[in-house]
Amino acid sequence: MNRLRRACRSRLQSFLTRPWAETWAYLGSKDAPGLIQFGKYALCGLAADLTHNTITFALSKTWLPAFHGLPQAELAANHIYANIVGLAISNVVAYLTNVRWVFTRGRHRRGTEFVLFTAINVVSGGAGLLVGPFLRAHTSMNWWIAQGALVITCVLVNFVCRKYVVFIK
Repeated sequence: MNRLRRACRSRLQSFLTRPWAETWAYLGSKDAPGLIQFGKYALCGLAADLTHNTITFALSKTWLPAFHGLPQAELAANHIYANIVGLAISNVVAYLTNVRWVFTRGRHRRGTEFVLFTAINVVSGGAGLLVGPFLRAHTSMNWWIAQGALVITCVLVNFVCRKYVVFIK
C-alpha cells in the first residue's frame, strides 16, 4: 500500500512540476498512466453523454413525448426509443474521441474495431435501458433518475470492455 501511495505521489509531483506545454503534451499522449487515461476517457464520455442526453431530451420533449400526457407504458416506450436514437449518435462521438485521445488502435482493423466498439455500446446501452427506462415502466420512476441509472451502468461496462477487448491499451 505504501509503495502504491509513493508511486501515486511521485507521478502527481512530476505532473505538477512540468512546464505547461509539456503537461498538455503529456495529457494528450496515449501513454499517460491509467488514472490519467481514465480521466481522459471520462471527458470523452462526458462529450458522448451530453450528445446522448441532449438528443434524448429533445426527442422526449418533441417527437417522442416521454415526460407526461400519455399512459405510463407509452411514456416509457418513448423514453426507450429516444434513448436508442441518442445512443446511436453518441456512439459515433464516443468512438471518434476515444480513438483520437484515449486508446491505442491496432488490435483490430478499423471496421472490426468500430463494430466491436458499437457491440459493446449496444450491450451496455441495453443493460442501461433495463436498469433505467425499463424499470420506469414498472415503478413510475422519474425521467432524470432513469437517465442517471442508464448512464452509470453504461460507463461501468464500457470502459472495461473497450480497454481490454477493442483497443491495445
